[in-house]
Amino acid sequence: MLTPELWDPTTKVFSQLAPQAVPRTYHSVALLLPDGRVLSGGGGLCGGCATNHTDIEILTPPYLLNADGSAATRPTLSNVPADAQLGTSIAVKATTGVKAFALMRLSSNTHAVNNEQRRVPLSFTIGTAGEFILKIPADPGVVIPGYYMLFALNTNGVPSVSRTLRLH
Repeated sequence: MLTPELWDPTTKVFSQLAPQAVPRTYHSVALLLPDGRVLSGGGGLCGGCATNHTDIEILTPPYLLNADGSAATRPTLSNVPADAQLGTSIAVKATTGVKAFALMRLSSNTHAVNNEQRRVPLSFTIGTAGEFILKIPADPGVVIPGYYMLFALNTNGVPSVSRTLRLH
């Protein structure tokens, strides 16, 4: 498949993006990077392929760009703890204009299938000092213990560069 798709969790609709230059089939990988871009690589020996593909492509999704193609302004995260317990809350600092937070589980990808990737939206409140208090879900079936990327998203849906958080 050459055409990546972008899921919109608000509208619950996929939209097609610009096609990849190289078919990414058997033994390929697609990984969400901490900066919100997507690494797509490997694959080969597909129906019309003459060889294996030992290269990668980096997709810059449209949510990282302004209409003119320049980089969109991103929120930033700071003071993120290194780890947290399921069912607790953590305090983080972020720039103003943040409207959402999401956890993205670090990937485990093989044979073009990613069994571990998941997005977990987090509810939050604002603390007395302006910090964001994020509620970590308690259900280990929703938040499997392990490492996650924490993203802050602004009102335009532009994500921060993530911070890694271990949940246990």
